[in-house]
Amino acid sequence: MKKNKIIVYLVELIHSEYGLSLLTVPLGIGVVGSYCKSIHKENIELKLFRTLDDLMNAVKKQKPDIIGFAYFSWNDGLTLVASKMVRQISQDIVIVYGGSGIIKELEDPVLKPGKDRGDLEKELNVSLTPYNNYHFLKENDEIDFIVYGDGEIPFSNIITELVSGKNREELRKISIDGCMSFMHDQVVSGKAVEIIYDLDVIPSPYITGLFSKFLKGFKLMPQIETIRGCPFQCTFCTIGGLSPKLRRHSLEYIREEITYLKEHSPNKILRISDPNWGIVEQDIDVARFIKELHDTAGYPSSLRVYYSAKGPMRNVKTMAKMMKDLLPLNMSFQTLNKESLKNIKRSNLSDERIREMRIFGNENGLATSTELISGLPGESYESFRKGFFKTIKLGIDSIYINALYLIKGSELDTNEARVKHKIRTAFILIGKDVTKIDGRYIFEKDEMVVASNAMSKEDYWKLHKFRLFAQLSYAAAFLKEIIMHCLNYEITPLDLFDELMADSKKYPFYNKIFSGYIEQIKSIHFDTPLELEKSIEEHLEKKGDIGVFDIHKKMTYTMGKVLSMTEKQLFIAEVIKSATNLYEKRNEQVGGEGKVFLDGLSILENITPLLIISPCEEGLKKEVIFESHYDIFEWAQNNYKKPLIDHYSSTLKSFILSVRNIDEHKDVLKIIKDSNWKQDEKFYFYFTTIVSSNLRRLIYK
Repeated sequence: MKKNKIIVYLVELIHSEYGLSLLTVPLGIGVVGSYCKSIHKENIELKLFRTLDDLMNAVKKQKPDIIGFAYFSWNDGLTLVASKMVRQISQDIVIVYGGSGIIKELEDPVLKPGKDRGDLEKELNVSLTPYNNYHFLKENDEIDFIVYGDGEIPFSNIITELVSGKNREELRKISIDGCMSFMHDQVVSGKAVEIIYDLDVIPSPYITGLFSKFLKGFKLMPQIETIRGCPFQCTFCTIGGLSPKLRRHSLEYIREEITYLKEHSPNKILRISDPNWGIVEQDIDVARFIKELHDTAGYPSSLRVYYSAKGPMRNVKTMAKMMKDLLPLNMSFQTLNKESLKNIKRSNLSDERIREMRIFGNENGLATSTELISGLPGESYESFRKGFFKTIKLGIDSIYINALYLIKGSELDTNEARVKHKIRTAFILIGKDVTKIDGRYIFEKDEMVVASNAMSKEDYWKLHKFRLFAQLSYAAAFLKEIIMHCLNYEITPLDLFDELMADSKKYPFYNKIFSGYIEQIKSIHFDTPLELEKSIEEHLEKKGDIGVFDIHKKMTYTMGKVLSMTEKQLFIAEVIKSATNLYEKRNEQVGGEGKVFLDGLSILENITPLLIISPCEEGLKKEVIFESHYDIFEWAQNNYKKPLIDHYSSTLKSFILSVRNIDEHKDVLKIIKDSNWKQDEKFYFYFTTIVSSNLRRLIYK
C-alpha cells in the first residue's frame, strides 16, 4: 500500500559534549537530501541533523521511516551507537549508512569469515583492521543497507521502495540498486547505478534552505563543491576510488551558491571541497568571481581549498595570481621518496616543473607551499629528513607535515596493504570527540602508523620530534631567512636540528619544549582502542578535561607558545646560537668570512621576530618598518642565491614588513574573541584556519 508521506532523516553526527568537534556545514547529507527532495517532492518530509541530542529528540517526537547516516572515520563510534539507539526505539525504521567509511570490496582476502584477527596479527606481525563489509554488517545488524560512493541515487532508490508501500522487513529481502545488504550470511550487492555527471541536477542545499539552521544557529563554516571526483588513485585517500571521470557544476550554479552565502552566512570563511582546484578551465572563472567578490564585498575573508597538485599548471598559475591575497600557491608532494610514491600510487611534478612554479611565484609575489606525510610505506626516518631538506632547496616557502594515519575506506587501510607493508599501528583520540552515553564514553580514534617495513617505532617518535622542528621553522617560512643564510655557508636545517638536540644544556629552551612535547604525545598513543577508552574514562572521571588527549592541539599549542610575543625571541636566539656553534666547530678561526656570517645572523635575529606574526596577536599592525644596511628585499627576490653580504650597502635602507591579508586575521580573531575556548583551542583554530602564506609578514621596499 502506497504511503502518503515518507519521513526522512539525514544525519552527519559530530560530538558536542566538549564543544562542537567539527565546525563545517555537513555538505554530504545536504546534497543527498536536496536531490531526494527534487525527485520525490511532496512524497517526503526531510530533516537534517548534526548532533545526537537533536536527532534522538526528533526520533522520539516523530519516528522517521528512514534514517541515512553519513559514516566517516571521524564519527565512527558515535554513529554506530546512535543507530543502535534508534533501533531500540523502533524496529520499523530503515537505517542506511553511506560516506567514505564504507569500503568498496565485498570480501576481505586476508581476514576471511572464521579467521581470528588476533591470531593472524601475531602470525603476520602486523596490525589488521576488523572492518570489512561482511564483518561490519554481520556485527551491526541494526543497519539495513550500506552505500559505497555517491549516495544520491542509491538513497533515493530506497525511498522509492518505501513510497511504493514496502516496509523494512520487506526491503531486507530484496536487493536495491546501488546498495549493499546482508542476507543468508553474505553481503548482497544491488546493480551499480549511473553516476551523476551533471551535478546541477542536485539543487543547492544552501539556496533551498536545508542548511539554514547550521549557518545561523551553529555559525558553521560553509563548504561547497564545484567538482566531484579525482583522477588520481592515492592509496592513503578515499576520494579517487569511485570514478576517475570528473563531474561538475555549471559556473552559474556556483556563482549563485557563493552569492547566497555572501548574504546569508555569518561565517565569512569559505571552504571549497574540491581536491584538485584548477584541474578544469572553469575553475579560472570561479577564481575570478571569488576575487571580484572579495575585492568589492569583502567576501570571503578567507578561503580554504587546495590547488591541483599536477595542474594543468597554466590554470593554476592564472588562478594563483588572482588568489595571492587569499591562498598560497600550493603544490602537494606528500613525499619525495621514489619507493613511497610507488607504494601509494602517486607521482609528483618534476623538479624542473617545481622550480618553474617557484620562480613564477617569486616573480608574482606568491608564497609557495606543500605538504609532506611522515611514515608512508617505504619511507624511513632518514629518507624523510632528506625529503624535507630537498623541499627547502626547491625553494618552497611553507612545508606542512602530517603523520600518516589510516583512513577507513582507503586502499592503504585494507588488510592486504597492511600485510604487504608490515604496518603496525597505535590509536589516538581524534580531537575532543568524546560523548558520555549511558555511563560509557563513546569516542573517535585515529589509527596511526607507528611502524612499517621501513620505519621502526623508535623512528616514529624521532619523526615526531623532527616534525615539531619542521613546523616551527618552516610551516610558514618562519625561519626562512635564517635557514637560507646558513645554507650559503653549508649549514643545513638538518644540521641545525641535530645540533639543537645534541646538547640540552646549551639549548635549554628547545630541549625543554621538545622533551615535554614527546612525553605528552607518547602518553596518548595506545595499542588498542580498549586501552584508549579505559584511559579516557579514568582521566575524565578524575579531572574532566579532554584536551590532554588531543595530539593535534598539542602541536598547535606548542607552536602558539613558542611563536608568541613573549617567547619567539628565545626560540630564535637558540637557533642563532646553534648556527654560530656549528660554524665555529667547522672553522678554526672565526674572522673574515666568519665575521660576515655572524653579522648576517645578528641582522636576521632582529628582523625574524617582526616577520613572524604571533598567534592571536592583539592589535596586529598591518605594517612595521625595519631598517638595515643589508638589502633583504633584493636578497629574497634573488631567491637567497648569494650570501647576504653581497647585498650590503653603506646607505641605510628602510623596508616595509606587511601582513598579506589583515582581514583574515581580524575575522579569525573576532571568532576567537566571541568564543569561550581555552588557549589550546584558540591556537588550534588559528593555525588550522589562517593560510600559511598569511602567518608571517612579507618584505617590501
